[in-house]
Amino acid sequence: MSPTPAAVRFQALPSRESITAADLRDKVVLVVGACGSHGRAAALGAARAGAVVVLAGRRVPALERLYDELKAVGPEPAIYPINLEGAHPEDFEGLGESLKNNLGALDGLVFAAGRLQGLSAIEHLPPEEWLRTWHVQVNAPFLLLRGCRQAMGPQSTAVIFLDDPQRVQRALWGAYGVAQGAAEALIRIAGDESGSRGPRVTGLLCAPTAGPLMQRAYPARSQAEFAAAELFTPACLWLLAGNGSSGGIYDATGWA
Repeated sequence: MSPTPAAVRFQALPSRESITAADLRDKVVLVVGACGSHGRAAALGAARAGAVVVLAGRRVPALERLYDELKAVGPEPAIYPINLEGAHPEDFEGLGESLKNNLGALDGLVFAAGRLQGLSAIEHLPPEEWLRTWHVQVNAPFLLLRGCRQAMGPQSTAVIFLDDPQRVQRALWGAYGVAQGAAEALIRIAGDESGSRGPRVTGLLCAPTAGPLMQRAYPARSQAEFAAAELFTPACLWLLAGNGSSGGIYDATGWA
């Protein structure tokens, strides 16, 4: 295992025009944070590509509405309610067991959850908010990879959405900015360890995206200034289809 040179910290994606439509028929894809901007777009994209999508999140009414949308464009999905802020290791183990017992296997895992309550200097950041943010952004993807390992095979792929650590490792980004750097390291370490054995662990770096998170970060700015989450969905599906290398973080910021 050799360190990643700084010059290739993030891997280039093919052009959007050159990526063919992903075929995910007969695949099971878990989308965590399914009601967020990236999660919703990824879930709809995977369903249209033929996957059975498991929607995981804490807002059941929103999951049920998304369930109906997915059912109209693809195979019948499933819902798995989970509150990442309060979830314990055994909750993630239970999720993995449920997927294996009820669906047989897990071919794709998309982690698109995030927590940012607003920009704040560290000296004013409540310790409880630091811990909640860290749990959602760092502990949760680690525990998901660990808990779902029993359901994932060598050809399975995990895609973790990532904000540009260099952009958010600045004043006022607090726990969110620190957690993005840790999430980058998690992707590289877990991906390097799995290597050719699988499952593959990959990251997808996106430009600032319209949705609640950016609204809380920049309340005075119009959401029209930010990229639509759907712009990055083809890259997520490209990774789920088995492209890219484990431990790689793929830069889709130029797609905005």
